[in-house]
Amino acid sequence: MRIGIDCRTILNSKNSERAGIAHYSYFLVKNIFDIENENKYILFFSFGQSVPKEFLKKNIEIIYFPKKIIPLLSSHYIFAKIIERQKLDLYHSLSGNLPLLLKTPSVITVADLAMYVNPQWFLPKNDFFWRKIIIPWSIKKAKKIIAISENTKKDIIHFFHIREDIIEVIYLGVETKNYSESELDEELKACHLEGKNYFLFIGTLEPRKNIIRIIQAFEELVLGKSFAPNSSPLRGEGASDSYRGKGEGKDNKEEFFLVLAGGLGWKYEDIVWHIEKSQAKSNIIRTGYVSQKTISALLQNALCLVWPSLYEGFGLPVLEAMSFGAPVITANNSSLPEVGGDAVIYVHAENVNEIASAMKNIVQDNSLRTILQKKGRERAKFFDWKKSAQKTIQVYANLHTNDSHDRENR
Repeated sequence: MRIGIDCRTILNSKNSERAGIAHYSYFLVKNIFDIENENKYILFFSFGQSVPKEFLKKNIEIIYFPKKIIPLLSSHYIFAKIIERQKLDLYHSLSGNLPLLLKTPSVITVADLAMYVNPQWFLPKNDFFWRKIIIPWSIKKAKKIIAISENTKKDIIHFFHIREDIIEVIYLGVETKNYSESELDEELKACHLEGKNYFLFIGTLEPRKNIIRIIQAFEELVLGKSFAPNSSPLRGEGASDSYRGKGEGKDNKEEFFLVLAGGLGWKYEDIVWHIEKSQAKSNIIRTGYVSQKTISALLQNALCLVWPSLYEGFGLPVLEAMSFGAPVITANNSSLPEVGGDAVIYVHAENVNEIASAMKNIVQDNSLRTILQKKGRERAKFFDWKKSAQKTIQVYANLHTNDSHDRENR
């Protein structure tokens, strides 16, 4: 087969530092190439975009789309013609959208339908064209749809009335790089977190991530009724003392910190305002965008990940946290229970008291943390990029077989 894959979502190939759909794109494609080399792959990148060295193999050809002079014309006419000239058996869009004039049989990956669940989470200028035209057309046009969770599959059926057999659920995997303790120490020092007990949020600062309620829950925790936490190995069994919080047992708000690790997103202003006006402001640390190495250090040393998002297509930070043995507090909505299973603490995302109570339990209950660490690591093993790649290759093969049968029966 000649298979085309749109790799433009891999925005930064340097050091494999990617988030969201870029993370998915890189690890899926990388693992596809690790598994099989019989098919011919044509990868499409943007003009001037760097290509990961792992993608430079004999059965892979790189095609660069030209610069967009007139965006609408380039994206939906010129790019469609470039793709069709490759005479592909199928084309896979990893970002859920297709050129409007593309005739090549296509597969699309749909990560989530958040813009349909709540349009207020997104920029109004992007709403009409994408929400009303591009996404609906792409979903109707695709021969096969890959959903990254059962919840996303359910949303696709609900919003677009697509036949269930058109949609294949393929979960994301998790792949963690091991760093030395000295490297992790350096990352913590750079964030001014060495020796501190902290709760952690990872992600873009935007309304959908429910950060204001996390801040309010943290305020309730550190400014409300006092309590003394139990001593605990924050890195799991066998943790060294250098990773235990210093000052445990002190009864003051300086003891605990809330770390918000991520860049500013849509409607971030209200979040920043709440941070600045918070009575616990001195205990809230905003790092900005962080590298994968920093994320590794933060997760391995956190009291827990606090991630009660209002809606997620998958929830990759929850999976990453479990793989590192970090306890997780997350919401009982959308796809998050699919990822967390029985290995996390669930809360109602809009209930600040529940979030605060869960955080307090993490601090006070050493056995609970130990159970969550163990269960989390086991749960994370279920999600494997090689398994994701194998299922995706099977989607390609089935689609090609079905198309061949259709041509023979005409």
